[in-house]
Amino acid sequence: MKISLKKVIKAIIYSCAGFLFVTLVWIYVWIFDIGGIRMKTCVEGHKEANTYNELCLVAKNIIITNLDADEKSPMEMYSLMKWLDTYSLDWKDWRNEFEDWFDPNTGTLIDRWGTPIELQVKSPREYVLISSGPNHKFENGKGDDIVYSFNPYEYVEEKEKSK
Repeated sequence: MKISLKKVIKAIIYSCAGFLFVTLVWIYVWIFDIGGIRMKTCVEGHKEANTYNELCLVAKNIIITNLDADEKSPMEMYSLMKWLDTYSLDWKDWRNEFEDWFDPNTGTLIDRWGTPIELQVKSPREYVLISSGPNHKFENGKGDDIVYSFNPYEYVEEKEKSK
């Protein structure tokens, strides 16, 4: 049986093409399927971090504003947002810059998943901001909720101690 060089080259080309095809399919699946899962996880991680940073910024705004405000910070979200509008020097600029995080009609802060952020006042010295997180279910600070606790009078108390 005589095998021609032409047939050998053709067989090599077909097997290389097959290998190349399988490799490309594998790369495609990895990038768009597994990589897509990684991308989704990464995006969710960014949303969680951004929401936590938002809670921190709001808390710091409240703490700083309590230093100079004529009245103490309210214990209800809508009143608290109005209080910040009235007394905070930076609040209006901040909420306008992040307008997708604040609904001026309801005075509600919105997390990165479009869910309202809750304010719980455990005591006059302990406020808790809670985002319901990626599952959109308020779990009272448990589950995947994102929680930031703070003392709204932290700087006021430090200032009084230093006198």
